[in-house]
Amino acid sequence: MTRNLLGTNLIINQSNNSFSLDTILLSSFCHPRLTTNNILDIGTGIGTIPLYLSTKTNAKIVGVEIQESLSNEAVCNVYLNHLNKQIEIINGDITHVYRELPKFDLIVCNPPYFKTTHLSFMNKNNSKSVIRHEDILSLISLFCVSNYLLKNRGQLFIIHRANRLEEIIDIAKNNDFAVKTMCFIHSYLHSEAKHVLLEFQKNANIGLKVLPPIILYQSKHVFSNRLKLIYENINNFYII
Repeated sequence: MTRNLLGTNLIINQSNNSFSLDTILLSSFCHPRLTTNNILDIGTGIGTIPLYLSTKTNAKIVGVEIQESLSNEAVCNVYLNHLNKQIEIINGDITHVYRELPKFDLIVCNPPYFKTTHLSFMNKNNSKSVIRHEDILSLISLFCVSNYLLKNRGQLFIIHRANRLEEIIDIAKNNDFAVKTMCFIHSYLHSEAKHVLLEFQKNANIGLKVLPPIILYQSKHVFSNRLKLIYENINNFYII
């Protein structure tokens, strides 16, 4: 099924529910510098984040996806929008192929949120398990790979569960990353934050900017004005 990619003039062929609101928020939050020449999206899925970022930058974008079916869809979406000169899709496990890749100015990742333990609820559909659980890509692996692949002062953008924030920052520090920008995401005005958007920089000085939180809904099934603005244009994240 081909449809418009929300907040852009692009189109996307989506045969399944392969990306979510988290993907849209992360794409909107991610802000390449004018000097950014190349970008890596780890776990690119059907290529949604590279497509979104192509509206913000002329930088070369590489998406790595371990699931062959999703990477094939990503390739189709890139060609569907005639962006094959800017976006390259690689089918592979980032923890295996990272040494074959060049150094990047920016890395973006919507990683698995949940740890894998013997008590974890594992989705019977293995493809969904890879997306949701740290079977293959753990937080430690993500920051180790990012440290190897990012240039000095390079940017790393992620979205994650707010209740893992302390752990995330600790792992980041151990891998020479400083958190530079943070934005909490709340379902409703008076609800606790469930997710957090984070920008890290490699070998950067300490100095954290906490942005105003994003409230997703005014009431049940009713989008907030801020979320409507992001849906209308993916580049509206920093317009408060």
